[in-house]
Amino acid sequence: MSNEHLTYFKVENFKRFDSLELTDIGQFNLIVGDNNVGKTSLLEALLFDVDRKKCLSNLHQTLFLKGLNIKPILIYGHRGEIVEIRYPDENFLRYIFNELHQTLIFTFNIVDKRDLGGTVSIEMIHSSQITDDLLESGPDVFFTGHTTDNRYLAFESSGGYNFEYDEKTASGGPAPIGITEYAGLYEHIVNQEKEGGMPFISTSINNRDDLSKAYFEQVDLSRKEKKQLIEVMSFLLPEIEDFEVRKIAGEDQLLVGIKERDELMPISTFGESVTRATQIMLEISKYRGKRLMIDEIDTGIHYSRMKNFLKTVFQVAQKNDVQLFMTTHSRECQQAFAEVFEESDMAQYQEKVRQFTLVEKQDGQVAAITRNFGQLEFALQTDNETRGGR
Repeated sequence: MSNEHLTYFKVENFKRFDSLELTDIGQFNLIVGDNNVGKTSLLEALLFDVDRKKCLSNLHQTLFLKGLNIKPILIYGHRGEIVEIRYPDENFLRYIFNELHQTLIFTFNIVDKRDLGGTVSIEMIHSSQITDDLLESGPDVFFTGHTTDNRYLAFESSGGYNFEYDEKTASGGPAPIGITEYAGLYEHIVNQEKEGGMPFISTSINNRDDLSKAYFEQVDLSRKEKKQLIEVMSFLLPEIEDFEVRKIAGEDQLLVGIKERDELMPISTFGESVTRATQIMLEISKYRGKRLMIDEIDTGIHYSRMKNFLKTVFQVAQKNDVQLFMTTHSRECQQAFAEVFEESDMAQYQEKVRQFTLVEKQDGQVAAITRNFGQLEFALQTDNETRGGR
């Protein structure tokens, strides 16, 4: 497994969760549960990052998917420099923290390619708990930004990790034990013009331009990657023979070429299933060696094609060393999920298969029941309820 794959995860004080724990995590993880039990919230929690800016950016962007565009307005000077920052009255963290004035904690285990990894706890402490004494507490505290209205976050990490150093972001590498960093609430926006992408595929594609951009980044300059994308998409479009990006009405559009048809067609004309499947394949390639969260993996896919679709997704993920976390509330999707790994060419990956069923307890708290492949297969064969509930 990659050095960014998880084997254990726990989140505290996140959205509806006081505390939720996943144990014995695999590479192919299907998360099931009743409506409003927190499946999507769990995927959003898994967007945490050891880099404070990326962590804030990922969590912040999940609100944009819900139409909550809460961020400061940046006023630029004639040289393109930021001359004024107008902070919103609304604190976006109120939609992320379970209790705003308590600490949000991520605890996880990783498997590093170079060593056994370790346990790292990241605590996001709200500004109400940060005092002037903390901000001036010495050389072991790194002050990394500020807001004009004193909205700060403290990131505290414990344990040791040794992620691959990234020169572009100046993050990663060996981390000291017990480091504390302080950051302004909107530092992740102020110091970059546009927030980057995040490893999360929602149930809808909000921006068609993102698909053409992803194609440019992952496929356009590589004939090999383009050929592979055409091959994997043939399970939905058997007559596909080409992809191309062109401008239509001034906007980049991803177009598809079909055999014996001269005209290229926008991918959206082939329906949601083709569009979303293409997005999933491109995102898997983008997050090679990392983890990717997919909400409602079966959205837009007819059951008759579900098994082949999932098998293709898992084969591409295995090839790219991507750890998948997927949600569904469908028993049919669970059945197809299990059947994929019953096939002779996929049986070797059964040890990497996990299903997590989210159940709501009588006190309103949510717990996760873990099943490995054998346990999931037995539960489905004996008609045990695997979709969660109260």
